[in-house]
Amino acid sequence: MRVVSYYSTCITFAFLYFNKSLIYQCFIFISLFFRLVYKWFLVIYKISYFLGIVGYLCVMFTLLGLNLIFLIKPQVSMDFGLLLLFYGLYFGVVARDFAEVCSDTMATQIGVCFLHSKVLCQFLDF
Repeated sequence: MRVVSYYSTCITFAFLYFNKSLIYQCFIFISLFFRLVYKWFLVIYKISYFLGIVGYLCVMFTLLGLNLIFLIKPQVSMDFGLLLLFYGLYFGVVARDFAEVCSDTMATQIGVCFLHSKVLCQFLDF
């Protein structure tokens, strides 16, 4: 029984030694995947931030009376501004919360966790 364990250990280490490039490519893929996920959340954040700013500016221009230059009724302009403002805020908050859930899930999948005191701990399963 001990001999079988010794041979299986040697075969495992030999396999890992000769396939270092495969393991390295796997780590590169994982890091690129994480970047892609965070880039997507950054795009969603920027779009919602832009919607919020445009909505705020529409509301301010309506209050200053600049909507009359474009012959837009104040109620329509105010409704449009508030709609954009609150959609920007809503989707910004939802995207932030969803990004937090996804990052926690990805971190637990690769073996990194946070304790109650926010101290980083890492569990490696080999």
